[in-house]
Order: sequence, then structure tokens, then C-alpha cells
Amino acid sequence: MICWNSSKVFSIFFLPWSTIIKAQAENLYKAIQRFNLLLSEHGETLKKHTQELLCIADNLDKVSKGTKIAGITGGATSAVGGVAAVAGVALAPFTLGASLLLTVAGAGVMAAGGITGASAAIAHKVTRNSPKYRQRLKAASHWTNGIPPCDFSL
Repeated sequence: MICWNSSKVFSIFFLPWSTIIKAQAENLYKAIQRFNLLLSEHGETLKKHTQELLCIADNLDKVSKGTKIAGITGGATSAVGGVAAVAGVALAPFTLGASLLLTVAGAGVMAAGGITGASAAIAHKVTRNSPKYRQRLKAASHWTNGIPPCDFSL
């Protein structure tokens, strides 16, 4: 925190504006030169790593979308199977037990929907925790820590 009684702040009030602007322009020029130097040194590898991270993100999005669709489909299928099973039991007295086949089919559909939903959830979790993706992200993080900071403070 800068104190108003500080000699640095006090001396700025007595400097001509042209001197202050010139000093800030020089600092900006140095920062731009530093940025250009860092970009020329690290630009290609930064571009490569950025493309790799975008590829990872696209793959994770595709898997996430697919597992969400599978989970919703499994849930809806289970619900339809449950309704069919209940309907088969409810209609059994009127059909003299013939509708119990509907109950068996409904139970099978309900089980298949449950398996679909569960496998979608497992696939989503396994993909998110994949060692391959974690290794790539760790490598990218390690690489970006090696880039020196570009100080743009004026």
C-alpha cells in the first residue's frame, strides 16, 4: 500500500507530465520486447501444448455427452420397464395370468436400463480419472511452470 506521504508519490506530483508519460512508455516498450522474446522462444511448444489440451478437452466433452445420454436413456428405459411390470401385475386378474409375461418383460427391460445407467456412470468416472489424461495435464502444468513470467507492470 502506498502512503500519500511517501517521497515517491510526492515527487511524482512535481514531475512534468511528459517525463511520467515517457517513463511509462519506456516500461511498456520493455514489456512488449520481453513478451516478443518469450513468444519467440516458447511459441511453438506453447501452441503444441495448447492443441493437445484442446484435444483432451474435446475428448472429455464427447465422453461426458455420451455418458449423459446413456444415463438418461438407462433411466427412462428403467422407468418404462417398471411401468410395464406394474401393468402386468395389475392386469393379471383380468387376463387370467397371461399378462405376467408383460411383467417378466418389464422386469427385464428395467434391469437392462439399470445396467445401462450404471455402466454410463462408471464410464464417466473412469474417463475423468484416466491416468492418460492426468499424465498429460501434469506434463502441461510442469511445462508451463518453466516459462518465465512477463512483467507488464507500469
